[in-house]
Amino acid sequence: MTKDINRQRKQRKIFKAFLGILLSSIVSLIIAFLLTKHHYRNYYRMATKEFEVPGLNESFVPQGLDYSKEYDSFIISGYLSNNNETRVYTVNKEHEYKQINIVFEDGSIFKNHAGGISIYKDFVYIAGCDRKVYVISLMDMMSGNDVAIRGRFETGNNVTFLSVKDEYLYVGEYYHDLKYSTDKAHHITTPSGDSNKALMYAFKLDYLKDLGVENNPSFALSIQGRIQGMNISEDQKLVLSASSIFEGSQLYVYDFKTALDKNNEVFIIYNKNIPLYYLDSSVLIKQIEILPKAEGIVFKDNRLYMIYESATNRFKYGKLFDAQYAYSMDFNLEK
Repeated sequence: MTKDINRQRKQRKIFKAFLGILLSSIVSLIIAFLLTKHHYRNYYRMATKEFEVPGLNESFVPQGLDYSKEYDSFIISGYLSNNNETRVYTVNKEHEYKQINIVFEDGSIFKNHAGGISIYKDFVYIAGCDRKVYVISLMDMMSGNDVAIRGRFETGNNVTFLSVKDEYLYVGEYYHDLKYSTDKAHHITTPSGDSNKALMYAFKLDYLKDLGVENNPSFALSIQGRIQGMNISEDQKLVLSASSIFEGSQLYVYDFKTALDKNNEVFIIYNKNIPLYYLDSSVLIKQIEILPKAEGIVFKDNRLYMIYESATNRFKYGKLFDAQYAYSMDFNLEK
């Protein structure tokens, strides 16, 4: 009898200790969550939820974002974390979505990170993250569910994101010293003393070309590391979205016109001299803290739209911050 009583007392003590640890952990998590939400309070004040990103519960990891004025739809590229298959979604103004699967010319499944996506007329450009841009047809994409690649071209950098603006297709690369390297020739100290470790090239658009672009880039832009997406506003503000596991996510806003008006040096690619410009602290207008693991961005009606990968099945924690939604913010920087 005495042994049974002692055993019951011991069990009660263990249960109380376990309950105390559990409650303490829950309280700590709640405090951490509230502190984190507080950290992003300015973002939530500026940003508006627009639509839920499709496919997040089906292993889809969103990467690139663009908008088709012709079809009044957003286009999202990415991959499936369980098998690396490329997937594209369209989201119309009613927030209805359609899934598109990409295949090679022979019908085999296209497996690629699809780090960025952008549209020029009937050309849809996908950043391959393998030094190539892949091209599909916009008309085929909007009318079907399985779309074949119509071509590809080399870019001269790792091409992890891209964007079409005015006369150019801009292709850029991601750098992080922990895992993601770039060519040593792309590591440049700018005139302002900034250490930039990546390059973005501008390819002239030409509808008469087979893939809609000139074969060689027209100029290069030296950029910082950690960049996941870019876009340019109507008033020539160039915005880069940056993210990494330890440094969070930010938007960097540059005076693009001023950057192109100065520091014109030369960079050599494919044995050809092209102008080199710098996106550095001398033309940085502002920096904006945003939610973790930011990806593609695009302007529409002077609002900047953005998506995140932190709410995917791969990472999950972004759901605590409602990062499963695409957000937009008013980009009138004069306010």
